[in-house]
Amino acid sequence: METDLFKVRWTQPAEDDLDEIIDAIAEDAPIRAVEFGRRLQELAGSLRWSPHRCPRTRNDPTCRHLIYKKYRILFEIDEDNREVWIQEVRFPYQQDRPSR
Repeated sequence: METDLFKVRWTQPAEDDLDEIIDAIAEDAPIRAVEFGRRLQELAGSLRWSPHRCPRTRNDPTCRHLIYKKYRILFEIDEDNREVWIQEVRFPYQQDRPSR
């Protein structure tokens, strides 16, 4: 049922992360950068159906992550408002940053 879906929202820091990643890829491969950005956003959008399928992070039990290629999409679930908040997009082995 449509009302059971979560709304996927991006924080400004997560949007900035995505822009930086796309810009870096575009330096060598502009077409690949566009495709990468589109695919990553589609994958993040899939969280509307089942955000709980993704594991929690080690350092923060309220945060979950979804891996795409070499990147980690970090997000939190707001059950009360049926929202998924994308917090960061980064390399999977980067040290966890403090909350923004």
